[in-house]
Amino acid sequence: MHRLRAQSISPPKVNRWWFSIGICIALAGLTWLVFSQTLWHDFINYDDPHYVYENTKITGGLSISGIAWAFTHIHALNWHPLTTISHMLDCQIHGLKAGWHHFTNVLLHTLAAMLLFLALQQMTGAVWRSAFVATVFAIHPLRVESVAWIAERKDVLSGVFFMLTLLAYLYYVRVPRVRGYLVVVFLFACGLMSKPMLVTLPFVLLLLDYWPLDRIKGQLWKRVAEKIPLIALSAVSSVITFLVQKGAVGQAEELPILERINNAVVSYVLWLWYLGMLVPVIGLVQVGWQGRADRYTYLPQIGLYIAATWAVTDLTALYRHQRATLSTVAILVIAALSCCAWIQTSYWRDSETLFRHALAVTTNNDVAENNLGIVFLGKGKLDEAISLLQSAVDLRPDNSPAHENLAKALLQKGQVADALTHYRKLVDLQPDNMEVHNIVGTVLVQQGRVQEGVEEWQKVLSIEPGNGNAMSNLAWVFATSPDQSIRNGAKAVQLAEQAVRISGGRIAILFRTLAAAYAENGRFVDAIQTAQRGVELANSQGNSGLATELQAHIALYREQQPLRDPSLTNASSSPHSE
Repeated sequence: MHRLRAQSISPPKVNRWWFSIGICIALAGLTWLVFSQTLWHDFINYDDPHYVYENTKITGGLSISGIAWAFTHIHALNWHPLTTISHMLDCQIHGLKAGWHHFTNVLLHTLAAMLLFLALQQMTGAVWRSAFVATVFAIHPLRVESVAWIAERKDVLSGVFFMLTLLAYLYYVRVPRVRGYLVVVFLFACGLMSKPMLVTLPFVLLLLDYWPLDRIKGQLWKRVAEKIPLIALSAVSSVITFLVQKGAVGQAEELPILERINNAVVSYVLWLWYLGMLVPVIGLVQVGWQGRADRYTYLPQIGLYIAATWAVTDLTALYRHQRATLSTVAILVIAALSCCAWIQTSYWRDSETLFRHALAVTTNNDVAENNLGIVFLGKGKLDEAISLLQSAVDLRPDNSPAHENLAKALLQKGQVADALTHYRKLVDLQPDNMEVHNIVGTVLVQQGRVQEGVEEWQKVLSIEPGNGNAMSNLAWVFATSPDQSIRNGAKAVQLAEQAVRISGGRIAILFRTLAAAYAENGRFVDAIQTAQRGVELANSQGNSGLATELQAHIALYREQQPLRDPSLTNASSSPHSE
């Protein structure tokens, strides 16, 4: 595992850069051969909604205020502002065309693989070994989750910064200047702001100091001290991550015994790369719902690839046909991995394909049951959806998303009482989720339990006074209930005016509520004017149904008659809800 012997089988120095360029091109081509199919894939209904297509901060595109938000807020229970900004940029340029979001993932992964090859080549001088390690990294089936899943942008983006940090560190080692070290610090900080899993990178750099850079001898503490600024960044990133996710690593000659022992030590060091980089995700400190996942091996497995590649090369050093044999084996390994990765990537075509496959190859998978249930719910296949979602909550009774989706399916099926049971369970699991309380209030009203629904919405406002949904729901009931004991015209006006003000006057249906509140108070001129504003806004937004309904209300108000909603007594339909 020595650099000099590795250099002996490298191409002539005069051709090395051209050779490296050729290898990078081949590496890029193979990577795209495996993953280019994702350009025709869709979003996945697991995490992609939170990361991209249901997150208005992201879909709004790139802006100064958006960038500020990325650095000052958490995004999908993570603080990774550069990853957030990359999603914003995709939406700015491509909108919600999933293929282009996939394009960015594949591009970043390709760049990471090429940078890995260049870094290893520069550190070891072993061109072919470095090329093999980078190729296995690029097309191993375990990479599929990180590349084919848009929500895992953080893996491929942090991978690019990881490789850039390695190259910058190598340059600093060769030309030890403050400016070079600051570049290392900057790139490492960018990596942490892409994915906090890079917190163990200072440990990896220390391993590289031992091999292949050979900087440890007699200077261990100096090398450790050199990493203190990087370790400090890691500490800050770790604290931030814990806080935001709280509650959620030549000549073929016989080697002397001492050199063989040294090679064994180096092999263990490379294993330490793998184990060290896994520390943030092995679950000793539980943060979120983490468990084993392919994406957690994205960078840590590089150490295993290096250890295996260098070990096999050294163990076969005395074999006369080493080069031909290892070249053949390498080609077969790469071909097999590429084939497997291509097949695995095909399962990520869409949510239904992915989760059908997941259920076919796993057992007791409540996540797959839930997400496939969502697919069927979206297609209106309620019986299939209910069956899957019920299985999900039976497998894991504290699966909040499954309870919520099952409640939605049951509600659409007309099984209101059963739906309410699961919404109540969801409230127990997420007591601070005010929107669940809003939904519970709506379901109670659907059952004819109007007063209980009102109490639920009042509970929301007592905890979150600015909750627009609770305001508008209460205002509608107070203004239009046939039950005089429930109606409260003055309160209805107060709540409805506040809801319109909070919305910025951009939600047409709130003008329906405010008009009804004015009518209940006998302010019919205001009711007519407000309803007319609602008609104009509804028409401008293409909501002709609401516009027609408001025209009917205007006719009623012109006759000096307040509006009454019969559904608030017979539970035939839901009250107004945003």
